[in-house]
Amino acid sequence: MPTASVIRQAIAGLTDVQRLVHLAMRLTDPDVEEMYSFLFNRGRLIYEDTLNKMAEQIGCPGKKARLTNSAVLNELSLLYRSHATSIIATYNYDLVGALIGIYKQNPYSNRYTYAKYITEWEEQRKDWKAPQIALMTAQYAQNMAIGHFALYNQFNIGYGTFDGPDDEITCPICKDLLDRNPYSLAHFHYLEVPVHVNCRHHLKLHLQKATPEQCQRLWMGEELFFEFAEELPRLSFLEHVDTQGLEELNWLDQFERCGIINYKDLLVKGKGCCHPVTHKT
Repeated sequence: MPTASVIRQAIAGLTDVQRLVHLAMRLTDPDVEEMYSFLFNRGRLIYEDTLNKMAEQIGCPGKKARLTNSAVLNELSLLYRSHATSIIATYNYDLVGALIGIYKQNPYSNRYTYAKYITEWEEQRKDWKAPQIALMTAQYAQNMAIGHFALYNQFNIGYGTFDGPDDEITCPICKDLLDRNPYSLAHFHYLEVPVHVNCRHHLKLHLQKATPEQCQRLWMGEELFFEFAEELPRLSFLEHVDTQGLEELNWLDQFERCGIINYKDLLVKGKGCCHPVTHKT
């Protein structure tokens, strides 16, 4: 996400006319709030739907999600507020690039010409940006729900996998994670998906069928009682978990081994996996 100072520096290089157009067409705090509300509500629905599918997968089709757990809701809220801020900041930065591009095509453009071309630019940008936002919104909610489902239901028999295509456009990081399948339930909690923008991969749990008694007390998003929370396996198994190989799940170390030290490197190294749709600013 471009920082405010980076955006200000970019704006400083614009002409007076371009600055006026940017000021008129940039997105502001109300847009952040609107984006946040959309992402959060959409993510919450996807989270609950994922819990329903997980319950059906282990043989408890009658259980329905009811997300009232404050910790989970706070986690979703923080996640999607961060995403909303990033999306709006990126738009404002990309808008600078679009204005510069218009100037190169026609140095004599006035504010009306800029407005016309920016409207067209926005429509073209939506064609690839909207699906990208929808994909990321779904992936974060789905994989958070899968992780919480295994954790809060105290499953200790089964394993997890990093699933998805392994082809010529799969980036080095995702290839490495695919090669490490399967993951123990302890190690599974350390996987973070999506790995990058437009990541085509997801997490998958492989659990045994639940008994009727387990179905009856299955956690489906409700607030946890304090006594039960104290007994969560995550608080106990972390003392005895086999940490061998966990350091190899560190994303930053993996990126560095692949020669990726910044966001631009990531786009170049995994352009097929990260950005399958070619677009112009």
